[in-house]
Amino acid sequence: MITNSTTPALCLDDLTLIPAPYSLITSRKECNPYINTKGALPLFTAPMSSIIDETNWVTFANEGISTIIPRTVPIEIRLELMTQTFIAVSVEEFIKFFCTPENQKSLHKTLTENNQKAYICLDIANGHVKAFIDLCEGVKKEFRDKVQIMAGNIANPAAYMLYVQAGIDYVRVGIGTGSQCTTSANTGVHFPMATLLEYINNIKSAIKDVPKPKIVADGGFKNYDDIIKALALGADYVMLGKVFAECQEACGPIKSIWRNGKEVFMREYFGMSTKKAQSLMGKSELKTSEGISSMVEVKYPLKKYVTNFKDYLRSALSYANCRDVSEFRRKAVLTVISPLARNTYFK
Repeated sequence: MITNSTTPALCLDDLTLIPAPYSLITSRKECNPYINTKGALPLFTAPMSSIIDETNWVTFANEGISTIIPRTVPIEIRLELMTQTFIAVSVEEFIKFFCTPENQKSLHKTLTENNQKAYICLDIANGHVKAFIDLCEGVKKEFRDKVQIMAGNIANPAAYMLYVQAGIDYVRVGIGTGSQCTTSANTGVHFPMATLLEYINNIKSAIKDVPKPKIVADGGFKNYDDIIKALALGADYVMLGKVFAECQEACGPIKSIWRNGKEVFMREYFGMSTKKAQSLMGKSELKTSEGISSMVEVKYPLKKYVTNFKDYLRSALSYANCRDVSEFRRKAVLTVISPLARNTYFK
């Protein structure tokens, strides 16, 4: 069975933003690229060991980027950091530290006495597994807003409602789109990002009177325009891997090579389902990989990338006659440029 076979599902490359008929904004400086008063940008680092760890997450956070400490960092260090930044955990770690009564009691006491919250990313490949969603629901019922849970990834819009019912706070959206991910190529599982975000945002917009998980678009973002279009389609955040792996401040080791008579700096960049990542996590039995490893060029300092992103986002907001990202999500209009579905508008 092919669902919606008469309506092609679209990638971000199939869309372009349309300027508003007129804009009351005379300078892009009038537009606010931040999503709160603390200077946070709508960006997450992917929980990948070639990008982020306990030594550099503050550098990214100071630039307004939300971070997730990957599972290659020892669990003791991750647990120490979980009230300051998101930490990725496996299902086994989630059950041990957040689902067992003795650990729940201890965590309750710690969080309450210190007036803190814990930020947990349940880092699994298939976010559609009902048993994992039920685990999240149990932890949310126990801790409520004291534990903020990010889960996923999902690639079926209907799964969003299960996350709503479970009380999950953030949902990672997208399967098979990342540059180091081979899930789509090897399993055939995938949903083009633009249509996926549009469908999920429509569901989110229709929900009333209950908390709604924030949408984290994850995988395959190559340029600034990809990020901006995802925000226009309703993403609350965009999660970046390769873009940040190409920053000087990423944590993976750098080696120098000569290319065409010029010194170039390279970093190994690999998916977290690769056998290398599995080995770094201490797994004794390595599973078939759904990711690859490659060398990427280290191209720019983080601050330069962030400055450019803020300027381009401000510019897009001004074209759309929107003064902030929240207004942009509501009002931005995109059109389809694919020859398969011309003259179709996204709002």
